[in-house]
Amino acid sequence: MHNELNEFCRKYEASVGPSMRRHWRSRRANYSEWSTDPYAMTADQDYQNVTMVEIHMPQDRFRAMLEYNEWLEKSRVNDEIDRKFFVHQQEEEIRLRQQHPGLLDLYEKYQTMLQLVK
Repeated sequence: MHNELNEFCRKYEASVGPSMRRHWRSRRANYSEWSTDPYAMTADQDYQNVTMVEIHMPQDRFRAMLEYNEWLEKSRVNDEIDRKFFVHQQEEEIRLRQQHPGLLDLYEKYQTMLQLVK
């Protein structure tokens, strides 16, 4: 895990450290119990105290991480030929956005508009 964390920090210019925050994760409700035991719905839920971390990274690296995640999701559904074309197309678009700051600005506005529509 240590090597993976170092690689992540290097790749995204990030720093990762412990957080003072905690997350209380609840156990998923077992709906089948509700049909047999009417009091199961009101029973106390089991919670797990989960330790959190803080990640600090430049905004452009965070956007790159989101784009990479989106690329992975899209590339899973295509066959091998379409995947190679898609990878090439995505790499070309990323290269163009990096070379031309105006394109990057327009792309970010386009992504914002898409998220508003969704």
